[in-house]
Amino acid sequence: MVRKLEKQNYSLHLLSGDNYAKKVNLQQIFGTNTPLLFNQTPQKKLDYIHNLKEQNKKGQCVIAW
Repeated sequence: MVRKLEKQNYSLHLLSGDNYAKKVNLQQIFGTNTPLLFNQTPQKKLDYIHNLKEQNKKGQCVIAW
C-alpha cells in the first residue's frame, strides 16, 4: 500500500502517539523519505495537518494513530 501511494506521487506522513520504540519497524514499512513523528498528542497531530493545509500541499497522505 505504501509503495502504491508513493508511485501515485503521494507524500506520506506518519503521526503517532506511541514512543520511538516502534520507529525501526515502521521505517522498514515507510522508508526513510516519510516523516515519522512520535509522541504526538491529538492537538499536535491536528496542528501538523493544519500546517500542511496552510502550505497548500497537495497529494498528502497523513497516517495518525
